[in-house]
Parts: sequence; structure tokens; C-alpha cells
Amino acid sequence: MKPQDLAHCIPPMLELSESDVVSLRELADTLVTHNLQSYRSLQVSSDGHADARRWKELRRKDDIRVYKERSAASGSTLPCLPSLLLLGKVIGKLEDVMFVAAASTDEQMKLTSRCIQDGVVDSKVVKSIVQPTDDHPFRHVGVKWRLRDTRDYVCLDATGITTSCNGEQLGFSISHSVAFAKIPSLGKFGVERANMSVCYLFLQKTPEIVECYARGFFDFRSDSNELFSNLSMNAVATHWLSLSKYVECAEIKKIV
Repeated sequence: MKPQDLAHCIPPMLELSESDVVSLRELADTLVTHNLQSYRSLQVSSDGHADARRWKELRRKDDIRVYKERSAASGSTLPCLPSLLLLGKVIGKLEDVMFVAAASTDEQMKLTSRCIQDGVVDSKVVKSIVQPTDDHPFRHVGVKWRLRDTRDYVCLDATGITTSCNGEQLGFSISHSVAFAKIPSLGKFGVERANMSVCYLFLQKTPEIVECYARGFFDFRSDSNELFSNLSMNAVATHWLSLSKYVECAEIKKIV
């Protein structure tokens, strides 16, 4: 089966109980709070770079850098999930960045992937829990399916704008893996169900510059081999550089 045909194996609409919906909304709120705390505690150099003792730079494009956490950074011998960090800035407005991040329909997700070339082969919104409104146009909570090469992900996605403890407006975009028996594995088609927890944060630093931050943890399951795990992380890091195209993509989406 061709990759573009695999979406037909995913239910068009996920049926959830009221308690499931409440739990997912609470999880989304918890993830936002946790990631804001991690963002505030991050230590960077005076020029905005990550601590080289803990983070190794993997990719760089324009003013965006992607780092991989060094294996001994935690000081623990216990196994831990591979982690990436993105730091940088784009020229533009927070509203334009969020206009791209807050893709709440199948069509918006596909258009965004075509514009920014983020490595997503196919995608689908399988459940919308919170829909954007006129007052909160970037607020969305839902369950989404994404296919990247030979891996797929089922995630709770949440986007919106929140206020920091300093009174700053912060845009957020979160994808956190969840599991539902009603969304079958595509293993028989050679696609592995992987897990991730990724958070993007965006801050209007000046009238023309948006500061960008992202942190992600990945469980590729089959890549217990360090070499293959590193290759997978390098591929994700390359896809993360697509953030540099967000503002350009926003202009395209406005005229489509």
C-alpha cells in the first residue's frame, strides 16, 4: 500500500467518552504548565546558545539551532529517551507563526506540511476537542495522526496563546503521544508506531522578531542500536529546521 493510502486505515473520527475528553483536556493543560516551567529553567549563554556541556549542536539554519542532549548530561546511568532542543528566532509576528502552528483540520495540516516540508507524508485530525473561536483563533485541542517515512504517531495536540508569569504572551504548540485501541497499528504495512512528546514555544521578542524554543523527547522503539537512533534524531533535527519557513507559509495560507 502506498504511503498516501494508509490514512484510510485510520478511523475518520475517534469516538471518546466524556471522561476521556475531560482527561485529555486536563493532560493538555498539564503539558503546557510543565513545558513553561522547563522553558523558564533553561540555562543559555548570553548570546542565546545552549550549554555546550549538556547539548551538542546537530543542525543550524539562519538563526535557528537544533541540539541533541548529550548522553551523560543527566549524570545518571539509567536509560533515558533521546531529547532535542531548538533555540532561535524568526523575523515576523507571533500571530503569523501561530497561524501555521494551529492547524485544526486535515486540509490545514496537509497544506502546512507542503509549505514547510516538515517530513510529514500524511496526516489526519481524528478528534477535535477544543475548536478555535473568534476570540481565541489559535486555540485547538485534538487528537492527530501523522505519518513520517516508516513511522507514524498518534498524538494529543494543543495550540494556543498563554500569558507567562512576566505578563508576556507566549504561543505554544504541543504534540504528546497517546494510545487508543480504536486506532490500529499499521505494522502489517511496515509502519512502526513511535512515541514523542514535543513542545514549541514562541515569544514576540521585538516588534519584528519571534523568539523560538522547542523541546522534544522521542521513543523510536526499534532503534535500540545507538547508530540507528542517532540517524533518526538527525532526521528529526533536520525537519525541525522547517520552523524557519513558518512566516512564509503563513502568507501562503492567507491567500489559499
